[in-house]
Amino acid sequence: MITTEWEDVFFLSHVNIKNIIGKELINDDNVAVMELVKNSYDAGAKNVTVEFRNLKKEQKYHELLIIDDGNGMSEEDILHKWLNLAYSIKRVQNAQNNRLQAGNKGIGRFSCDRLGKKLDIYTKRDSEIYQLQINWEDFENITDYNVQINQIPMKLRKITADEVKKETDYDIGISGTIIKISNLRVQWVQLDGNSLFNEILNYQKFVSLKSTLEKLINKSQVESDDFKIFLKVDEVDDKNETSYNKQINGEIKNKFFEKLDFNTTYIQSAISDDGQYIITKLKDRDKVIFKTIEKNIEFPELKNVKIILMHLNPYGKAYFKKQMGVRSVDFGSVYLFINGFRIPPYGEIDNDSFGIEMRKGQGQRRYLGGREIIGRIEIEDRDNQFKIVSSREGIEENESFKQLVHKSTKSSVRQTKNNGFFYKTLKRLEKYVVEGLKWDSVPKGHSETLIDFFINQNGWNENKEKYILDREKKLNNVSKNIFSFMGLDSKNIIDLDINKEVLSHLIEEDKLSTKSNISKFLRDLAQIPNYAIHDDLKFFIEGLIKNIDDEKLVKKFNFIVNSKLADIDDILDKEQTYNQLDKKIKILESDQKNLKNNLNEITRERDFFAQYHSMDKQRLLDLHHSIGTSSRTIDNYLSNIKNRLNSKNPKRQITNDYLIDVINKISFSNHKILTIANLATKAGFKADSEDIVDDLVEYISDYIERICIGEIQTLDHERIDIKFSNKYQGKFIIRFKPIEISMIIDNLMSNSRRANATLIDITIECEDNNFKLIFQDNGNNGKGIDKDMREKIFNLGFTTTEGSGMGLSHIIKILKPLNGKLSLDTESEKTTFVVRINNELSI
Repeated sequence: MITTEWEDVFFLSHVNIKNIIGKELINDDNVAVMELVKNSYDAGAKNVTVEFRNLKKEQKYHELLIIDDGNGMSEEDILHKWLNLAYSIKRVQNAQNNRLQAGNKGIGRFSCDRLGKKLDIYTKRDSEIYQLQINWEDFENITDYNVQINQIPMKLRKITADEVKKETDYDIGISGTIIKISNLRVQWVQLDGNSLFNEILNYQKFVSLKSTLEKLINKSQVESDDFKIFLKVDEVDDKNETSYNKQINGEIKNKFFEKLDFNTTYIQSAISDDGQYIITKLKDRDKVIFKTIEKNIEFPELKNVKIILMHLNPYGKAYFKKQMGVRSVDFGSVYLFINGFRIPPYGEIDNDSFGIEMRKGQGQRRYLGGREIIGRIEIEDRDNQFKIVSSREGIEENESFKQLVHKSTKSSVRQTKNNGFFYKTLKRLEKYVVEGLKWDSVPKGHSETLIDFFINQNGWNENKEKYILDREKKLNNVSKNIFSFMGLDSKNIIDLDINKEVLSHLIEEDKLSTKSNISKFLRDLAQIPNYAIHDDLKFFIEGLIKNIDDEKLVKKFNFIVNSKLADIDDILDKEQTYNQLDKKIKILESDQKNLKNNLNEITRERDFFAQYHSMDKQRLLDLHHSIGTSSRTIDNYLSNIKNRLNSKNPKRQITNDYLIDVINKISFSNHKILTIANLATKAGFKADSEDIVDDLVEYISDYIERICIGEIQTLDHERIDIKFSNKYQGKFIIRFKPIEISMIIDNLMSNSRRANATLIDITIECEDNNFKLIFQDNGNNGKGIDKDMREKIFNLGFTTTEGSGMGLSHIIKILKPLNGKLSLDTESEKTTFVVRINNELSI
């Protein structure tokens, strides 16, 4: 009975909630299977098999099995995770098993309900095997709203490996999961005793499933070689079929844009990982037409987004069909991947989620449509900015999605569509193809069917392609309109490079036309800041102008390149930035040799110590902030001492223990300032005071080689020899503060210096998860530390030199949260300190 006082009330979960988040929510069989395969991926599986059985028997005997060799589930996992309706590991951590998680809302398990009426799960972890059995019909057709979902019993038991083998015909292995879905809700093969053709026709459902699984993982984002998917349908006899595209059974090859090695026109554009820059390249056949780096002012919500769009002229469509085994129009258009996994329905046939076809209908001769382009959008979304809707059909149209597709900070109130990052990229490709290449049109009579026939003939090569405009006329047209195609904002451009061969087409036989072309080009170039124009581009244009012998144009060019424009605030390695774009969007690069060269050049990200031409404004602010923070810390401690000295409160008197503790903290902060100053002056280092996750071996190696060697001197200002050896070639990934690691090395160096060492020998060793830094010197005349002093050196304030005696205590303090320790090697005759760090995350 409700009274006038507040009482607690609660939601009830009627049993019908199972339908709402199960078979009624996931309304596509392919998507349902895809969700289960993604669950196997998240579980760390390397192999997953999708098997259909008994499809030619009565429907109640139809079965679908999903078998993986992942980590399996414990009893705890089943009861508190799998049976927890909305539990998702991604809500807790977005990565495990060295993989970004593909699942999202924890409802993929209800794909089982979509696919069949009965479910058996066999799962093994830590030698224990469990079977969970669910009859979904037990939850259905219940009208009594007092019946809640947690009142419907399911069955759970321990089971032996032999029983699993008997019930599934599979060995469960060391660990893994077998999902058996029986009494399938739809007929995957419809039988007609009077027509074999009808039966074969229905195999198309498996072709569609195969196509879905082929496109599940984007190899540009996810290294999928250690994850294999197999499809097995006993009712389909394709043993004699040699063409992969006509096979149903066997491994599903991830051919999605793996290597499209025919020449075409495409654009690739990416917003950098930090969201600061937009990097773009447009390629036509095998030539980069232009490349740019811009400040990302238009799409502040976006970061780590890459877009690849390819224009398919009639020849391109034929090449695509020949390589992929399917017409481009049947393949789809622009797919969307988040964290390496495809998000339906974007890109599917007849799907126009981005509005490409709707826009095409407004201007047939002005816009590219879904039949002319294919491509993909890649998003690495570690912050869950893009929300996948519960129906598994698209993502929530929040601010991030709007900036991806429709919205820009430059959009007017009326511009509510087609101004996002995707359309910024599409419009650049579109202008180039439509206005520059004049649609790459072929002569009349060259239908797609005829071109397809030609390309499949022996002896065909690309030199036989025929177009209305020849290559020279196209490049001449492109050269005169290049700035129009790029659509640059002079306020945001950081780097601009244009293909020299394209610009050479500004020169025509008619001198007046040539002068007109170059005058127009220089007017456009004058809008670009001086710092943003490639030096070799300036040199080429200068030579171009000198060859036509026009003094006015020479003066105009000299004025442009010598203008006193404000220096750019953003100092970055431009070629490194372009190379990173190539690395992250590498699948379209058909020349494998060039790919390997690019990858060799960028085997690791720019480290902290990369030499810049000068320190930029942000770096100075970072240094100022870190030094200021440490200085304020010191000032606070000194003020506290002063207040205590002036206090008459006996409880605030200064004791020896208090004074030693405060001096130690002041010394620690002061040492941090010295380390920052050292880094700033010698390496242009950005003084990160926060934790980073990176390779400790690489960091220490760089610090010693770039900062220490050749710089450390004795007290008599003689050079100290430093020998460094890294005996570990792998990576040791941990979370650490760069400054504090530098402080460890600085403190050990300082001790050696005070001990009059002339030689320091440093060695890095790693075994399993154990990192070891061995630091040996010839101080104290090579005799090491006296035996009676060895136990005392780690005591706070103890010293045998004129130092403070706090350096080793600082090291111990830094190592403690890293699961590390500092020790003295008493077996060595020389002074030898050993830094050890244990890390379970090292790779």
